[in-house]
Amino acid sequence: MPKTIFSSLLFVLLVLLVGGCDSGDPIDEPHPRDVAGLYNFTEFTFEPSGTAFQPIIVLDTLVQSETNLRLSSGGNFILSYQFINGDVFFPAGNFAVTASTVRLNGEDTYRPQFEQLLLTDEFTLRRSVDEPGLLTASISKTINPSEFSDRYAGVTEMSGTLKLRLVKE
Repeated sequence: MPKTIFSSLLFVLLVLLVGGCDSGDPIDEPHPRDVAGLYNFTEFTFEPSGTAFQPIIVLDTLVQSETNLRLSSGGNFILSYQFINGDVFFPAGNFAVTASTVRLNGEDTYRPQFEQLLLTDEFTLRRSVDEPGLLTASISKTINPSEFSDRYAGVTEMSGTLKLRLVKE
């Protein structure tokens, strides 16, 4: 067999072998393991759109040592929180990761527990490009502040932005 034919066949065989090893999953595609860990809240504030009300600093109403978000490498999460002088809650669900976000999808049965925190059972956190262990959110929404605190008795609707900042432990 002439050398050029042998070299050509070898090249084609190598191309087929290497091409056949592709799993179809890009190497740099994000996975839950890329963000897995325990995250502590450093900001949890609802900022009303108008100037009639002060921001609601949700974090000040929580026991910080009992309030965190645990993301597992398998794509599940547990949000642990405790209001001061209250019970500890553990709403859970699953999450999906992209290069720039972590999308949490809570289980329906935990919806009231998410709502206690002014959250919905589905929300998105942004991943920081500069700080790999930082997740943030600015969520525009309308809340019923009287359900959150007696301090807002009679105020049943307030528009604004819920701001979250979580740092990986």
